[in-house]
Amino acid sequence: MSKTTLIAGLLATALSNPSLALELNADWWFADGLEFVNPPLLRTSVIRVLDPHFYVSPGFGCLDFTDNNVLGQPGTAVNAQLNAPLNSDSEPNGVLDASTLWLFQPGSFNVGLENRVSRFDSAPGSCSAPVATTSCAFPSVSTPDTLMSVPGGVASCFEALAQTTGGYTPAVASLTAPCFITNDRAQVPLGLSGVNLTLYAVRTAGGLSNGSVNRLSVRGFLRESDADLALIPSTVPLIGGRPLSALLAGGTGSCSTRNDKDSLNGVPGWWFYLEQTLVPVPTAP
Repeated sequence: MSKTTLIAGLLATALSNPSLALELNADWWFADGLEFVNPPLLRTSVIRVLDPHFYVSPGFGCLDFTDNNVLGQPGTAVNAQLNAPLNSDSEPNGVLDASTLWLFQPGSFNVGLENRVSRFDSAPGSCSAPVATTSCAFPSVSTPDTLMSVPGGVASCFEALAQTTGGYTPAVASLTAPCFITNDRAQVPLGLSGVNLTLYAVRTAGGLSNGSVNRLSVRGFLRESDADLALIPSTVPLIGGRPLSALLAGGTGSCSTRNDKDSLNGVPGWWFYLEQTLVPVPTAP
């Protein structure tokens, strides 16, 4: 199977509400770590689909290839394909193939134990190769997000909706305080192997640690009707020419005996849960 990213564009599900956000100066004193004048530039280092899982029949049986390589071929698992462009320079041209960058806009003064609305900007960026010594340039145009930092008394900023996960390992974990929640976004574009889809009712939450974000959790709904129309390009071995829905348990033509389908307002589809790891990176000169 080609190492071309099977689900290139899932990074886009973590992008935020496009409306400009006002920065308010309500905050809680040194509890969330957002008091730094110059927060670090962050880069997505790992992205992983946790739920649902993907299935394919290599001619016999039915293989869950979300984290397992097909017939032992390195890099053929879905999550391996997702992460390959984050860590490689395939041209090579001295630039990593894909980079999503994140930046907190500096906050203002602390005035009490209150929630705080601020901006957390995201954008595709340019990062030098190799990844071990990368430095990145944050673009002049980015996507602003409204976020809310949550005091420690709040148990969780993110968790799976009831009866929308398949009991896979690792499970969709809750995100405990200190953390933040973004505004829900009605629609987010999703690029899947050359086809354009939309995730609905998207929510993003992040975990805070030492003045930075260490984890992003994302959920969004993919309609079955959209997945039925999303044909994998014929050039992709083994799964080419098939609709995306045939790779998801419960979809038409799936080899799996499971049924991972969910619904949103009576519309059938799948709730997608993704997790990203963010790491600080130097700013390119």
